[in-house]
Amino acid sequence: MHFLGRIAVEHDVVRVNGARFTIISMSGKRVGQVLVARDEI
Repeated sequence: MHFLGRIAVEHDVVRVNGARFTIISMSGKRVGQVLVARDEI
């Protein structure tokens, strides 16, 4: 929420400190699964 400025939704992507976080699933307003990958430069 801090990086997006809103509640996340499925398929949102956030890039932080060289990592990419992709929201795979949500359970209501809670994040269910996140895919974490090294962000390619």
